[in-house]
Amino acid sequence: MNMGYWFTLLKEIIVPRRCAVCGEEIYAGLFCAVCRENFYLEKMLEEQEDINLAYLFYKYQGELRDTIRQIKFYGQKHYSLKLQEEAELFFSEGWGQFLQQYDIIETIPTSRNRVAERGYDIPRLIFAFLPLTKKRVLQRVRETAPLYNLNQLQREQELAGCFRVTEDVAGKRILLADDIFTTGSTAREAARTLRRAGAKYVDVIGFTAGKFNWD
Repeated sequence: MNMGYWFTLLKEIIVPRRCAVCGEEIYAGLFCAVCRENFYLEKMLEEQEDINLAYLFYKYQGELRDTIRQIKFYGQKHYSLKLQEEAELFFSEGWGQFLQQYDIIETIPTSRNRVAERGYDIPRLIFAFLPLTKKRVLQRVRETAPLYNLNQLQREQELAGCFRVTEDVAGKRILLADDIFTTGSTAREAARTLRRAGAKYVDVIGFTAGKFNWD
């Protein structure tokens, strides 16, 4: 049990939640409606190699970036509830029917070592409200080096063959979700693995996206 998570919930009963930017009282998520506008990206990328469509929600910047880093590097799991609510708020805008077109909804697998170190898988926390497949169809079969200092070609070489399919995906329409979409190298490798196993098509959701995708 993560005590920080429950402590945060209890604290918000006593002390109202505040927008991470302006401090206005809010009831869900990380931001008030006005400040949230500054983080919206709402971008769609078409035909990214083996990715059919990529939907990018928010800009990876400022307080949103800092919150994700707190979860990733400092064990602050309780912040994931706010990010989950932010993602759910985005989906509340008419995305219900959109999800019905998929046979499988899955998150891109995190490194086993990182999950073991943290005690949780961040994309699974953020997208916990989605009908994620209980039996995972994609698995990381080897560890990869951090990608942030690598160029595009180096990223692709590092990621090559790092996933494997664990269930029958032939003819399936698949939606993959991840917390950060930077260059898209990880998502493309995951989609490529699924397509080679016979998936009909693979779409991707990036909860946040790096500057590379903002233009």
